[in-house]
Amino acid sequence: MSGLKKILIPTDFSDNALKAAQYALRTFSNEAESFELLHTYKMRYAGGVVTTDLEEIMSKDRNEDMDKLVDLLKQQFPAATIKSSVVQGTLLTTVDRVIEEHNVDLLVIGTTGASGIAEQVLGSNASNLMQSIKKPVLLIPRACKVESTEKVVFASDLKELKGSDAIDVIYEAVNLMDLEVYILNLITKDLHQEESEREISRITGIFKNREPEFHFRKITEAEDDILDFCHDINADLLIVIARDYGFFGNLLHRSLSRKLSMHSDLPLLVVKEG
Repeated sequence: MSGLKKILIPTDFSDNALKAAQYALRTFSNEAESFELLHTYKMRYAGGVVTTDLEEIMSKDRNEDMDKLVDLLKQQFPAATIKSSVVQGTLLTTVDRVIEEHNVDLLVIGTTGASGIAEQVLGSNASNLMQSIKKPVLLIPRACKVESTEKVVFASDLKELKGSDAIDVIYEAVNLMDLEVYILNLITKDLHQEESEREISRITGIFKNREPEFHFRKITEAEDDILDFCHDINADLLIVIARDYGFFGNLLHRSLSRKLSMHSDLPLLVVKEG
């Protein structure tokens, strides 16, 4: 990778989407070449018919909302290059196409946070994007109160990373934000000294000059273990790796990633392996 140069920010014009856009611009405006705001909408067909007038009205309304959002963000971040597009279509398909056509490096999206049945509905867009898009996804939860980012937790499972892209994304993000790095290794049994030293050496190589601080904890409930540790050290960002474990392993990993994305009050950077 050559850096986090092009950043895509889907928006539904909600307060939470605005918070995600502001976080992205505040964090990456000195590095990114451009930010693209994307709004997608679907026409609701009544009796199988949609008039041309209705299509024009909806398109006009959404474009006006986008213009207002762009104006607001340009006032707040005058040095940033902010582009925008309004597209009739599904979010996932459109995001996938835009990422490919514009060579996007990072996707930033707001999440709602919810529980019960609401969790299944409200978190569906962010969850589907997180699982389907190959690029790294930065999730900004509604409950997030982070104004500046100083400490990052990288949750590790002691497995080697496949390919260099995931390592590059993590290294670039951490160095760009000049973060203190805490490595949380979740383990199922006590490690021998040799195993601990090997893991420390391997991950230190990923973060190079950052001098990360290492912590080893036995897994009880992975989601709670990770979030409790983040709160203990007052972390500002959490990074996790989305791995390819095969079908059953992916079900487990999707469950953990989804829980973290829905219940964390910290920004969550999900980086795809490979």
